[in-house]
Amino acid sequence: MIAFRVKGDYVGGKFRRVRGATRKIVSIDPGDSGRRTAAFPIHPPHIDLAIEAAVEAFPKWADTPIEERADYLRKFAAEVYNRRDDLAAMISTETGKPLWESRREVDMVKTQVESEIREGIRPVSPFRVGEVRFGVSGAARYAPLGAVAVLGAAISPVHLPCAHILPALLSGCTVVFKPSKLVPCTGQLLAEVFDEIELPAGVFNMVQGDAEYGQKVAEDPRLAGLYFTGTLEAGRQLLLVASRHPHRLVALQMGGVNLAVVCADAGLERAVAGC
Repeated sequence: MIAFRVKGDYVGGKFRRVRGATRKIVSIDPGDSGRRTAAFPIHPPHIDLAIEAAVEAFPKWADTPIEERADYLRKFAAEVYNRRDDLAAMISTETGKPLWESRREVDMVKTQVESEIREGIRPVSPFRVGEVRFGVSGAARYAPLGAVAVLGAAISPVHLPCAHILPALLSGCTVVFKPSKLVPCTGQLLAEVFDEIELPAGVFNMVQGDAEYGQKVAEDPRLAGLYFTGTLEAGRQLLLVASRHPHRLVALQMGGVNLAVVCADAGLERAVAGC
């Protein structure tokens, strides 16, 4: 287990420690349910601050040339690789995955970045439509949505959030990221990587919290997009909230739990409840 220190939420380009909180989320090693990795105090006002920071940072980030934004993604991939051992160890600690699988997940970030840059720049580049009618030519230009929220999943706490965060940043959007309450340490490590590459303040923000916090994020009308990976039930609740904001782009990736092998000396009822 790596040495870990809770730094708080990442808002406006710096970590903000939470003081005086009455609630917290706890990271528990599923391989040893009695061992706590870390406890994170959670603070509702930080949600508003994070969204405000993302909204304020959006115009300048949207005007940043896309190649410059791509360079930040390359720096992100390089720093993830530099910290691959710590990230993989934390993923295994918080999810129970074997270490080889966690390392594979971390190593996929480089492929994700290369793919996003290779395939992502061309579709959002301006292009001429040609003659739309006699003597009149046309052109198409794309514009970033604005500040968007990414609600992360526990099953792949690096790969799945990055699948939303990276294209959003590349296209010129700013991001508010809430990791799953089951993997807060991994979420903080991702924020540390963004901090290390000196991404402009407010472009990426991270707020810890539970499902209630996810609802609060989704309810904020300032967000132009909402990206979620998780359960069908939670996704339906978020879709209901999102329906109040028809201008918003919503992308929900929902699913269930796969098969479980229950050994003879294990608790069948507990296993069924987990499914």
